[in-house]
Amino acid sequence: MLDVTCIIALALVLISEIFGVITMIEAYSHYKSVSFDFKQMLALDPSYIEARFQNELSPTVKIVTACASALAAAGFLIPMFQVSWILSHGGKRHLTVHIFICVIACAGGMCELIANFMLMGAHTTLAWLRNEFNLSDWNETDSNDGIGWRVIEVVRLAIEGMTMWINAFEWISVFFIMTMIFFTTNYERKHDANLAFGYKWSVLGLAIGILGLFEFIAELLRFVSWRTFSTFTIIIRIINMWVLVPTWLYVLGKQLPVAKLSFEHWKATTELKPLNVPSAVD
Repeated sequence: MLDVTCIIALALVLISEIFGVITMIEAYSHYKSVSFDFKQMLALDPSYIEARFQNELSPTVKIVTACASALAAAGFLIPMFQVSWILSHGGKRHLTVHIFICVIACAGGMCELIANFMLMGAHTTLAWLRNEFNLSDWNETDSNDGIGWRVIEVVRLAIEGMTMWINAFEWISVFFIMTMIFFTTNYERKHDANLAFGYKWSVLGLAIGILGLFEFIAELLRFVSWRTFSTFTIIIRIINMWVLVPTWLYVLGKQLPVAKLSFEHWKATTELKPLNVPSAVD
């Protein structure tokens, strides 16, 4: 039997990624009609910017994608708290480490929620500005100076840059969480006869964390070479979010029910005996 919280977290992660792929496909089909020109973008060419905005995705699609991403981050927290509580033997072992895991998880989850709520507001406001406001003639009537389009493009880039740093923080948080869970599980393996969670599962989590560290670095290096490191980010995200994270959650879902039952039994019988939990999946 799979743990309900892990099933929900797994479903939310997959739904979020599906919406992300749909958004990317839609964005590609919309931008295909306007050939991407990096030089024109750097020059803030008003006609080019206006053409891109006119062929942009509707705010509804972006808002739904942001909501799915925010829910996936929130759903991921509950299994993480349960893992930390069981590995700490109910707050009796490595308390500082597991408090740090929970704090980092909460910080990363809150950043994801705040970033996606900010994106929702930004997308709707930018759509309202370009549809209802005069962005073409600011100096003189019929001057067609396009200053408004330049301003709105600068604002859009600033918002994307801000959320990029938040996304980078999320992945460095994942790195720290998975690394600490790995070392805690390794400690259990050396000092206890049986593990609350499988060692191979913790190694899988460590792999997720290391890839998260690489994605953190790639996110920051986008300013050096946007196209190159954006490609690296997409590849790492596909491996992590479509393969490794769903597998990690599925295996955790198989282990958690057994771990929770054994933990409750241990807690009810004695507080002196070390936690002895048969691993459901190693």
